[in-house]
Amino acid sequence: MEGLHGAATAKDHHGVARSAVEIFRLLIDNLQAKDLEVPKEVSLLDYAGFKLKVLAAPPRPDWHDIRKTVGEAAAWWNAIDSKVSEKGLRDALDTAVRGLVNATKLENLPMLRFAAQIDLDLVDLLEGDLAPKR
Repeated sequence: MEGLHGAATAKDHHGVARSAVEIFRLLIDNLQAKDLEVPKEVSLLDYAGFKLKVLAAPPRPDWHDIRKTVGEAAAWWNAIDSKVSEKGLRDALDTAVRGLVNATKLENLPMLRFAAQIDLDLVDLLEGDLAPKR
C-alpha cells in the first residue's frame, strides 16, 4: 500500500497500476478456496490479464516478467480447463493462452495486448460457466 500511495503522490501512473495489480494478487492469494463459488484460478487469470496489460505499457517492457506471468496464466488455465462445460469457451481460452505464449516468444507487444484483453473478456464468461447453477 505504501508503494501505491507513493506512486499516486508522485503521479507515477504506471507505478500506481503496477502496485494496484499486485494488491489484487495479494487479495486473491488470501481467498479461502472452500468459500469460493468458482475456482481461484479464474481470479488468477483475471489478475494475469491485468498484469500483462500493465507490463505491456512501458516503451521497454520487462519480457522476463511477461514470460513469467504468461507461464503462470497457462498453468492456471491448465488447472481448470477440464471443468469448463462450454466447448467453445474452452477453445477460445486455449486460443487466448496460445496467443499470449506466441506473443511472448515473438516479443510482439500489440499481439500481447490483444491476447491479454481477450483473456480478460473470456474470464467474465468463464465465471458464468463455472458458477454453480441455481
